[in-house]
Order: sequence, then C-alpha cells, then structure tokens
Amino acid sequence: MHEKLLTVDEVLTDCVEILPIIREYISDPLLDKSRIMYDQLKKEIENKHKKLVVLPDKKYKYFASDVSLYLKFCDNSISGGKL
Repeated sequence: MHEKLLTVDEVLTDCVEILPIIREYISDPLLDKSRIMYDQLKKEIENKHKKLVVLPDKKYKYFASDVSLYLKFCDNSISGGKL
C-alpha cells in the first residue's frame, strides 16, 4: 500500500511541477530548455502513470484517468499557446 501511495504522490508532485514549465514555454516558445524539460517531466509522469493503470483498485484507475486528461490539457496548452 505504501508503494502505491508513494507513486500517487510522485505523480501529483510532477503534475504540479509541470505547470511553471508550460507557463515559461508559452511566454517564450523559442526557449528550447522549457520544451526539453516539459518532454522529460511528461515522460516521467507517463511512466509512473503506467504503474497506476495496472493496479486492481478502482480508485487508482480513476486517478490514472484524471492524469491522462491532465496530460492532454498540458499538451493542448503547449500547442495552443495558452493556459
């Protein structure tokens, strides 16, 4: 159980950390550093997300679904240039 909660906590932390990167990218889309940081953090979230999807408890599946929607929002924000 502790490992499951730790994974959830890591995903939440990463999801919070990705917002300033998006804001920085939107304010200066030519800043490659922000795009690279965004791509790396998104990949980390996706890897942790995979651990949540396979858990049998439904509450983790709901959380994993929310994370998927959040990542889509982040991608749309990056591509659309607005939050």
